[in-house]
Amino acid sequence: MYLEKIINILQFMNEFRRMILKVSSITNDVATIPTTNDHTDGSWLSTDIYIGELFLNVADDILQTRTDAGIVEVYGGVVGVDWGSISGTLSNQTDLATALDNTTLIQPKNIGGVYQLIPSDRNQNLENDGDCVVEVDGANLVSLPIGGQIFFTKKAEGLRFSSIGGIIINSVDGLLEMGRINCGASLLKIGSIEYNLIGELV
Repeated sequence: MYLEKIINILQFMNEFRRMILKVSSITNDVATIPTTNDHTDGSWLSTDIYIGELFLNVADDILQTRTDAGIVEVYGGVVGVDWGSISGTLSNQTDLATALDNTTLIQPKNIGGVYQLIPSDRNQNLENDGDCVVEVDGANLVSLPIGGQIFFTKKAEGLRFSSIGGIIINSVDGLLEMGRINCGASLLKIGSIEYNLIGELV
């Protein structure tokens, strides 16, 4: 199998009759959101994508898309994927589903007590089965790439975040505890020691 499990990669494409796949071979190229819908004003970038389109960087082995929430990485981290054979088949939704093996992006994982995040938590949905403190430790997450994201769903009281080793966690009003049962949050790495925590926080 070329790609790891991907959750509902095609669910957002159901509205579209065609699929746009942009391909780059430039290291560190990532998908971007256009600053305007006007293609003639000079602001359009080759990396700009609309909702439902795909952006594939064959140099970095990263596949991204855009949803209402913004740019989302749906695959990345394993070097040596034969993108040439895969991208050649991405002509419609059915072929894309086959190419990605009808797999899932976000994997559920139960956590509890004091839980230290690790790089393999990337693109997983961590659910607490009891009171839990999530430690964001810089020493543990060195290999988590910038742009890497971890998802959380609060299933029990309570779920809190703690920064270790000089890590900076940006959140609204500095809040680091999730709110109601079944609420969600995401932790996005934006720098070597800096993260954005977004979700229902109290």
